[in-house]
Amino acid sequence: MATESENLSPPQDNGRADNAPKEFVSNPNSYWGVRIRKFASDPSDVEGLEKFKDTVTNDAAAWGIFAALLMTVGFAGVLLSEGDWKEDLEYAEAINYAYIAFQYLVAMLSFLAVIIGTLKYSYFGNLAPSQMDEAVKHSRHWNIAFFVYGACGCQTIASVLSAYLLFGTGIMIVCVVITVISLTIFGMALINQKKSYQALNMFVIANN
Repeated sequence: MATESENLSPPQDNGRADNAPKEFVSNPNSYWGVRIRKFASDPSDVEGLEKFKDTVTNDAAAWGIFAALLMTVGFAGVLLSEGDWKEDLEYAEAINYAYIAFQYLVAMLSFLAVIIGTLKYSYFGNLAPSQMDEAVKHSRHWNIAFFVYGACGCQTIASVLSAYLLFGTGIMIVCVVITVISLTIFGMALINQKKSYQALNMFVIANN
């Protein structure tokens, strides 16, 4: 005969939320909508949703760290003065304006990426795993990658301009050649990344 304490024993935790909706409500064609369905079998799969939550927050943190490093470089580059440039250069003043503009764009785009990444990290980090599907559905956070890639592009242009201002045409041409080679490799890396996701049927550009 079972004792009273045995009858009142709590149910075993099976890693599922009994009061969760039966179907996902997030967009199945969005970046995170596709991925949440890979981590969790349904909205009640708490263990899978916990792993998904870690993935989303780690993604925001990784992009945020990258952006913070770019922001440091951007603001440091603005501190260079005309006294550091090589003398007797053609169009030096106009190129100096362009250099400062692109360098400051690096700083501000990276700054915005850090802010957006922090907001995204806080948004998902401060919610329970069982809320992840709803969080993906209602998230209106911009894609940090676009800001970071924009900052990288501006930094590339600013570096070429600074090579001209510091050393003249010859060194600038060398930097342009190296830049073209590097951007070609970067493009190939992005294509390989795209193909890798496509092989898993997970290539999605839509952020939400």
